[in-house]
Amino acid sequence: MQIDIPINFREGKPSDSAFIFSSWLASYRNAMRAMPRSYYYAGQHSRIESLLARSRCVVAVPTDDPDLIAAYLVFNHLAVHWIYTRQSMRKMGIGSAMLNFLVLEPFFYTHRTTSWLDHRRGTYNPYLLDIK
Repeated sequence: MQIDIPINFREGKPSDSAFIFSSWLASYRNAMRAMPRSYYYAGQHSRIESLLARSRCVVAVPTDDPDLIAAYLVFNHLAVHWIYTRQSMRKMGIGSAMLNFLVLEPFFYTHRTTSWLDHRRGTYNPYLLDIK
């Protein structure tokens, strides 16, 4: 798949953290509706911190604006933990390009959402979250 806008990939940096935390927490909340909000936000924030500390975070940015996060992918040798594309940049092939370029198939993923199920890629295995 071809990306519709010029994009560069770079490693995540500390200044990306606020966007990564807020977007991950907000977008995964829909998949965790049965859990009380206070439990979700405390537990998921801690989980994200742990995953970021032991995973790779690659960010896709427009070539003309290296601080605007178009999408990001959090993964390690075990699994894809999260992929997110900014709402205004969806359907441009950015997330698919990140997976195609950075992740070997077949792969596992640890966070299940309805939008992920639409793509039907990978095998869901949340138990990989517990492996350090």
